[in-house]
Amino acid sequence: MENNNKNSTSGIVRKKSRSVSSHKGILIIIISVLCVFILIAAGVLLSQKSKEASAAAAKAEAERIAQEEADRKQQEALQIQYDRIMHSGLYLQGVTIEGIDVYGMNRPEAAAAIEPVLTVRPAPLIWFTGTEPGLSICPNTFP
Repeated sequence: MENNNKNSTSGIVRKKSRSVSSHKGILIIIISVLCVFILIAAGVLLSQKSKEASAAAAKAEAERIAQEEADRKQQEALQIQYDRIMHSGLYLQGVTIEGIDVYGMNRPEAAAAIEPVLTVRPAPLIWFTGTEPGLSICPNTFP
């Protein structure tokens, strides 16, 4: 009977060790599955963040290109306006000659407008003091 008791006791120990090792195996499998799920979730989150960053970068690039296009169009409009003004042959606003406003006039019109002022004014006198070699003085310029 002692033998039988030993066998039954060793059988219980074997069953317990099998059951403990079986539980350890199940626990390792569960932990492994959880780790795999955590890694998959992290991968999905990283992928989503990467897609969001790519979308933000694409949006910023599209805005930059749109701004460059708007700047280019504005520069073209300014160039056209500048060319129109420069090749119109008309004086711009704020231009005066001898105190006479010549805005919107062409060159002959402006010359006619300032002619009365120019004919009334005496020519400036030029005085030379001393002589320099090679300098000739015209007698008509002195009073």
